Amino acid sequence: MTLLFTLLGLCSGAAHAALLWQPAPPEPTQQGGAHQGHGGQRGGKPFLLQEGAGAEAEIWLPTLVRRPLQVDESGRVLVGGTGSDNYHLLYAKKVEGNREQVALRYHYQHGKPSEASPALLVNQDKTALEIIPAPLTREHQRYTSLKSHGFIVRFDGKPLAGHPVTLRSSNGSEINGETDRKGRITFHLPDDFTDVKPGRSNNSPAEFVLGTAHEMDGRSYQTTLSAPYYVSPSHWRSTGGGLMAMLVGVVTGFVVLRRSQKSSDKAGRA
Repeated sequence: MTLLFTLLGLCSGAAHAALLWQPAPPEPTQQGGAHQGHGGQRGGKPFLLQEGAGAEAEIWLPTLVRRPLQVDESGRVLVGGTGSDNYHLLYAKKVEGNREQVALRYHYQHGKPSEASPALLVNQDKTALEIIPAPLTREHQRYTSLKSHGFIVRFDGKPLAGHPVTLRSSNGSEINGETDRKGRITFHLPDDFTDVKPGRSNNSPAEFVLGTAHEMDGRSYQTTLSAPYYVSPSHWRSTGGGLMAMLVGVVTGFVVLRRSQKSSDKAGRA
């Protein structure tokens, strides 16, 4: 799934393909097995760092420990185990002249209990221009279509008010918005899935990416935050509810009909 996101120069008028994280399909070895991941975990989770040439990539642990990630020529990154559970941050930064690009993605990993709250990682200042989940959607809740999710945009650790932000999805949707005076913005994730099947496991997730840009003292800053989102369960729950209501109606009608027939039979015998 490749999602090409272009920041349309919200401040400078120039258009640039954005640095961003997205999932990548597994890449087998010549023997048919999976690549060895970082930290000794067999396989690992593959990601693609779009426009990643020349970028520095890291994974931030829940405890704020930072470890480098290897990015190959195609932008592929294999993220293996860190020995720690909870949310981690995939972080990439690229500087070209007076332009600074940053890509962020929160990623859950399993391991030994970290005893660190996700809030420690989320609230930590990580870059000059940052998009922060507010709150971070946890593992068993997930981002879903037809639901509103909040974010905060800040610059140098302070909320950026009245600032444009764009959401684009891998299914082709685009939503533009603006932060409020506290730097907050809420997006209602689009219900742009096709051929929806009952059950979450029967529907592959899509990707959304938030992008924003800012200019200060002749220097431009561009940041993206990407994440998967899933089909709203209301699709099959409403269908199930409709079928149940229909079944109840049929049963009720049958009972009423039987009672009516019995009453008619008694009246005939009388």
